[in-house]
Amino acid sequence: MSADDAASRLFVYGTLMMPAVLHAVCGRPLASGAATLADFARYRLRGRVYPAIIGERGASTAGLVCEGLDDALWQRLDAWESPLYQRQAVTIHDAMGHGRHAHTYVLAAAHHAEIERSAWSPEEFAQLHLPAYLARWTGATP
Repeated sequence: MSADDAASRLFVYGTLMMPAVLHAVCGRPLASGAATLADFARYRLRGRVYPAIIGERGASTAGLVCEGLDDALWQRLDAWESPLYQRQAVTIHDAMGHGRHAHTYVLAAAHHAEIERSAWSPEEFAQLHLPAYLARWTGATP
């Protein structure tokens, strides 16, 4: 496992876990699999339907690791994630427990006051917010 491997992997933990959102943002499907990120916690953000992660010793965040990213796709993701987040190199563990290098988007320190200390649920998001959220990014009506 080399640090260069991280350049082609993205760990997602929020709305990008939804295949339709990931495809809308990336413009193509990506191979993905279950993964976890240690020492980061996922929280709701005040007034938003999407989450953020921050470093928190002992926490663990479940998500997906996406493979096959290139420079053009990283530029697209950096723009989509906005200054609210910063891309950071991390070590994730895949479904087999193997450590792998990847990048993920962590809440920028300047926005930590926007965290609500309550868990964000992918299932709740999919049930209550996904159609409207997706329509916002694709121009479709919910």
